[in-house]
Amino acid sequence: MKIKERIINGGVLILIFVVAVFIFTKVTNRGNDSMTADMSKATLPQISFSAKEYPVNLLSGYTKEMDIAGMRDTITPVYNEKLKVTVLPYENEVPKVGYKIYTLNGEDILEEGEVKNPKEEMELDLSKEGLLDEERVLKIEVFTGTKNATNFYTRIVRGDTGYSYECINFAHQFHEDAITKKEDSDIATYLEPETKDANENYAVASIHSNIEKINWGSLNPVQEGKIYYDITEIRPSYTSVKMRYQVSIEVGDGIQKKFSVVEFFKVRYAQDANLFYLLDYDRTVEQQIDDGGDILTEKGVIVGITGAQTPYLINSEGSAVSFVQAGEVWCYEKTTDELSHVFGFEDAENKDPRSTIQNYSIKLLSIDKKGNTTFVVNGYMNRGEHEGEAGSSIYYFDIEKNSIDEKLFIASDQSPQSVRYNMGELLYYSVKMDSFYALVDGTLHKIKREDKGKSQEILVENLKKDEYVYSADGRQVAYQENEEVVLLNLESGKERRIAGEEKGKIKPLGFINEDFLYGYSREGDQGKILTGEEVIPMHQLVIENKKGEVVKTYEGEGIYITDIVLEEKMVTLKRAVWSQNTYTPIGDDYIINNEEEKESNINLEKVQTKSLGVQTRITFADGIEDQEPKVLRPKQVLYENPLTISFERESEKENYYVFGYGELKGIYAAGGEAINASGKYNGVVTTYGQRYLWERGNRLLNYQLVDMDGTVSSITEKLKAGQLPLDVLNEMEGYKSVSLSGALTEDVLYILAQNKPIIGVLKDGNMVVLTGYNETNVFYTEVQNAQGQSVPYKDMDNMINDYIGYVEEF
Repeated sequence: MKIKERIINGGVLILIFVVAVFIFTKVTNRGNDSMTADMSKATLPQISFSAKEYPVNLLSGYTKEMDIAGMRDTITPVYNEKLKVTVLPYENEVPKVGYKIYTLNGEDILEEGEVKNPKEEMELDLSKEGLLDEERVLKIEVFTGTKNATNFYTRIVRGDTGYSYECINFAHQFHEDAITKKEDSDIATYLEPETKDANENYAVASIHSNIEKINWGSLNPVQEGKIYYDITEIRPSYTSVKMRYQVSIEVGDGIQKKFSVVEFFKVRYAQDANLFYLLDYDRTVEQQIDDGGDILTEKGVIVGITGAQTPYLINSEGSAVSFVQAGEVWCYEKTTDELSHVFGFEDAENKDPRSTIQNYSIKLLSIDKKGNTTFVVNGYMNRGEHEGEAGSSIYYFDIEKNSIDEKLFIASDQSPQSVRYNMGELLYYSVKMDSFYALVDGTLHKIKREDKGKSQEILVENLKKDEYVYSADGRQVAYQENEEVVLLNLESGKERRIAGEEKGKIKPLGFINEDFLYGYSREGDQGKILTGEEVIPMHQLVIENKKGEVVKTYEGEGIYITDIVLEEKMVTLKRAVWSQNTYTPIGDDYIINNEEEKESNINLEKVQTKSLGVQTRITFADGIEDQEPKVLRPKQVLYENPLTISFERESEKENYYVFGYGELKGIYAAGGEAINASGKYNGVVTTYGQRYLWERGNRLLNYQLVDMDGTVSSITEKLKAGQLPLDVLNEMEGYKSVSLSGALTEDVLYILAQNKPIIGVLKDGNMVVLTGYNETNVFYTEVQNAQGQSVPYKDMDNMINDYIGYVEEF
């Protein structure tokens, strides 16, 4: 009997277990009839390098050939013409490793070779004469059995350039002193504290923070795992290094919270004096959301320590919110009390380093009334179906089916950071029409999912940058077509056309919330501004609401608008008058948007907490009753042939790339605009082929042009004869002009120090040629009388209207 009872009891337990599994599966995959699975784990190898005892530049691999000229995430020092490479095969066998060394623009292969049956650590001989005379690009191919090669890219340079090792060592010691709160540390002497930096907001610390904040204030972080060192710049006068690691912090009752930390250092070492100079420092901290039960409070969702912006969308019912934090997408639905971990590459089970690198960005596209959310991942794909590829993946989270469906993947050979800006420009998925829209190189594509992307409808092509605009949410786009502007709603597919008619040529300018701004110009008004640039200024601006009703117009007798700057609630108008056969600038004017934002019952707030200082909270006005949500982890819908497309990209040789804090910060068409943007990060500006246009912290303190070939004299004579600056510089063989409009005098001096004169157009219409500078003053020659002058930098800023320089042709 006892045996029989045990068998019966055992059978009951098994039955209960099976029923429990069935119920759990129904809950976590309710309504999901498609074949689904968790995202597959990472499979590719990695490589890293050595800067003496420091392992540096842990690289993720690519399964396709990438555009060499755009691969500049890291730079690796080469010591004594030997490069130490570590191959991390993981579960792969590696029978062979190949390598190639390219010029920065990727056009020439300078050296290549291979290593058969490599050990985990190997050494490459780079002693070929002239090979390391300047920066190069190294491509390493790791072959793994029957698979195609996995490709890795880094720039390389001589290790003694910029004293890279000493600077890395300084950064490491600074980090150690700060995280351990070392009492006798000297790191306070390297800071430039400002009182406006809030001590208890630990999301960001900088060179302008005080020592208390640098030392983590009242927090006691404990480093978890390794520090990963990424060297991002090695220049003659400085080295930039980025450190990535994770920490845990106790918040009370033994509860530990985890955080991702990135520290950036820009360091100069003066060997003669044995002195270090901290040129810049930036530390960002992002809290990793866990589902331990305290994410909800009676007032809302605690996102944690975050940056200045936490992307989020709320549904029209005010019951669901989707948000992005620490490289992951989450969704909370109040009605059902469910918290869904929608998307994230990081492997929570084993913290695989291949899945923790955040070389991607996430943009929320839309959320419907049920909470279904569409989002796009731009950049490097750490794992899953597209592991090892760069591109853009559009996902749809179905809140009822508890699944995520990859609708489309757009593959690219551009660097992940470039993808984040190029493909992030306009990429939209219409749930209603099950169609995609992508604006690439001036061509607006429409792809219907039902035909597997086989037919791509081109709505309009060959648009110039100033011929189209789109709304902040990507839902609306407006573009010029013949004599009309087409205003297209991408969600509904409906379009509205606005004709130029007798008012002149119509031009789309932008969106202010849901209002549309456009302008009119006349062909007869075409002319040049003082720099020589051709313009067709506008004589009237119009603002229409979403119903097509005109809510405001702007025009003035004899006043023309040459450009606008569109901000969230204000439009700055760059105005000019016609004088002496050119458009001469006058004072700016402004249009203010006084429309009140729609109230919502869900808002983002910064709140003060005892345990972690300032945290971000998504606040529900009517509160949250149940603070223990059901946590769901949606699975991914599987397809036998997932929809993947690619676009033929045109050359980006006309663009300028801004790098700061170790990453790409923007892509700009104008040199002056790029320099201005880079100044915020103390960064660098490069051309497409990785030539340096500008950088902060790598110019001589004093410089005087040497006019050995008569360039300055020739430029001055042509300007005096009446030629305009752009025309003069474009005549120079092997060079092209660069508009430096808006750049400060002190910033353009880097270009001057390359022995390249700068033309300045003064506010009174006269012209000058910059010829030198010292620590306080700039020297210039007046074109009309050839007299030399000297004024302080700020005085020149007050005098100048525009600067124009030149660079080698790309």
